[in-house]
Amino acid sequence: MGKITFITGGIKSGKTSLGMRIAKGIYKGKRGKNTALVYLATGVATDGEFKKRIELHRKQRKNEWVTIEEPVMLKRSMESVIKKWKNPVVLIDCINFWVANMLGKKYPPEKIPGEIRQVCSFIRKNKISAVIISNETGMCLVSPYRSGRVFQDVLGRVNAEIAGASGKFFLCVSGKALRIK
Repeated sequence: MGKITFITGGIKSGKTSLGMRIAKGIYKGKRGKNTALVYLATGVATDGEFKKRIELHRKQRKNEWVTIEEPVMLKRSMESVIKKWKNPVVLIDCINFWVANMLGKKYPPEKIPGEIRQVCSFIRKNKISAVIISNETGMCLVSPYRSGRVFQDVLGRVNAEIAGASGKFFLCVSGKALRIK
């Protein structure tokens, strides 16, 4: 059965750095067994500043990662990964962008938690080692806008689904990680 490690926390709390270290550690134990270190990026460059952030992330990964950029179709991306590699280690960064992208495509908010449930089930069924990163919404102000509140509500439910499906669960705060599960 596949294993999910879930990492959540605030913006710039150290989630991606921790996720990369964990994924690399898992990968080292699998080398030579038809595997790959896969970075599944969900962010879309919507402005110049965000484009620079994405470029910085790309540089951090160097050539040791296979990068797949997919803003919406997570399960389909995981299906293509498993067709190519028998024992992949996949880092999904970041679920909050995926939720925003789904909402932006007018996907029904009440169905999004079911979508992530299917992704987690696929990961476990296909014996994929996955590290999933998401922002924690429970530590910020409630948005004054309806769209922001819908996003926060959906992301909270999605995060709860991932946390429930995970074998390990970390909360990052100020560059430090606390293991929850």
